Amino acid sequence: MDTLEMEPQIVERELVAADRCDRCGAQAFIAASKGDYELLFCNHHGNKHREKLMSDGFDILDQTELIPA
Repeated sequence: MDTLEMEPQIVERELVAADRCDRCGAQAFIAASKGDYELLFCNHHGNKHREKLMSDGFDILDQTELIPA
């Protein structure tokens, strides 16, 4: 039996300044969701955990391009 591997989809929503990293409390620019479960991360923690989250089937929303210079 063939197994289809599914790529995580990009979540469509906008993170706002009130969205905070679940690890450190900094402003969140990355969201990982799976079903009704959502984790929010700053750039540092989002990049640190991205591979594991994706391998666990989480969809990733990356808005790091909005980080002020």
